[in-house]
Amino acid sequence: MSETITVAGNLAADPERRTTAGGDAVVSFRVGSTQRRLDKDTGQWVDAYTNWFHVSAFRTLAENALLSLRKGDRVIVTGTLRLRTWENDSRSGVTADIDAAAIGPDLRWGTTVFTRRARGEDRNDSRGESPAPTGAVDAAGWALPPSSDGGAPSVGAAEAPEAAAVRADDEAPTPRHAEGELAWAGAAGRETPF
Repeated sequence: MSETITVAGNLAADPERRTTAGGDAVVSFRVGSTQRRLDKDTGQWVDAYTNWFHVSAFRTLAENALLSLRKGDRVIVTGTLRLRTWENDSRSGVTADIDAAAIGPDLRWGTTVFTRRARGEDRNDSRGESPAPTGAVDAAGWALPPSSDGGAPSVGAAEAPEAAAVRADDEAPTPRHAEGELAWAGAAGRETPF
């Protein structure tokens, strides 16, 4: 019986890469997920307890995780839960392991830019050298629609002050496009993300 679990938490350290005997990449890291509760006496949110999970990712997911994740990053991990008992000279315990099926950033705490990697693409194992996003964005970071000929938008489009407006509370930019025109990041403006 396999149990699927989804955990949101922070990386305790940078991911570590290993290789299986068959040559497949394996990346492992620990995720701490702290539960919070409302203290009724003070009216403040307080940390209750932290659950720790040992996460393993394999093959392409492992390579992408190694290039993308760093200590302290807030992530969401979905995978198969395995509880493993252990014992040494003075102590014993249970470790919660997750064989990851998917890993991603927790967008409640920040933003990210997704870069799709083609199948069979040479993997670049050196950190920080992943390819930069290629889509054009405006001054506020929103994806711009392609030009009418299907190519990239003109440079002037990225500099137009009406391309984006910021809400009064300065929390998130609001895109403004011509009537009937909507840009979808990663879809080249030709298809909807649904």
